[in-house]
Amino acid sequence: MLPLVVAKNLNAAEWGNLYKVSVQQGVVAIAYSMISSFANNGTLPRALKIQWALHADNIKQRTQNQLITANELTDIYKANNINTALLKGLGLGIYYSNSKHRECGDFDCYLFDDYQNGIEIAKTV
Repeated sequence: MLPLVVAKNLNAAEWGNLYKVSVQQGVVAIAYSMISSFANNGTLPRALKIQWALHADNIKQRTQNQLITANELTDIYKANNINTALLKGLGLGIYYSNSKHRECGDFDCYLFDDYQNGIEIAKTV
């Protein structure tokens, strides 16, 4: 990621490239949270700022929904005496300054010794 001093002086094309790279690397919300404090200096095109902000908000909302769903599923597993451990994906969000900035596409959990029963329960949810 570019140092903030350099990012403040980007032209419109460079801002577009930075956004594109942040999308490719899955860090849209993280990058936006860093640049939003100084993005009003006039160099970040307004349309791109809005697009970036909406994209970041969508990531945060999707992550929130995924966390709710993951908690519901682990509660169901718990009710069926299946121990779970959250792996990568959502689990890595705890290492971010804002866990909802972690772009994630799936929910991975380890079901210890009751894998098959957990799969059958997940199919019914």
